[in-house]
Amino acid sequence: RQRQMCIRDRYTQRITSSTFTPSSCIQPYTSVCPCACNKAFGGEQRRYRHHADSLHRPLEVAVYLPVASLLKERPCTALYYLPGLQTSARLVASQSDYQRYANRYDTILVIPDLFNIYQGDDDARIGQYVHERDALDDYLLEELPAVLRAHLATTGGRGIMGYGFGGTLA
Repeated sequence: RQRQMCIRDRYTQRITSSTFTPSSCIQPYTSVCPCACNKAFGGEQRRYRHHADSLHRPLEVAVYLPVASLLKERPCTALYYLPGLQTSARLVASQSDYQRYANRYDTILVIPDLFNIYQGDDDARIGQYVHERDALDDYLLEELPAVLRAHLATTGGRGIMGYGFGGTLA
């Protein structure tokens, strides 16, 4: 199965699309595979897929990169946004206006899709969260920042916020 991937033309600064296959990742358990890319408020809204070792499952992560990060002018602060139980990273990234503010304040906004895999009603989803609570802490505090540092120019500072159940986890 092929997906779209963004490529920045360094002469025209335009975004063009090319196709890639998810199997093109050399090391699927340590690498980050791009899924999609859209231009928003001068920066880029991207979606990546990677394997979370602490959670033992693949995760999709939406990342907004401001202009300062794209042009590699300076490292940017990372802000993690945790959506609620019934919301996905894809939905938050497509229906929000946060990109304008993230671009203004040179902030990389990271939205991990933590709860999308949970099935059932809210009680069942909370039970699944309780089962992997410690692994989620390890992922958010250690693994995800390390993945971001390896692939993006981030400063040491980071913040976390959330909505609904994501706010409880934050």
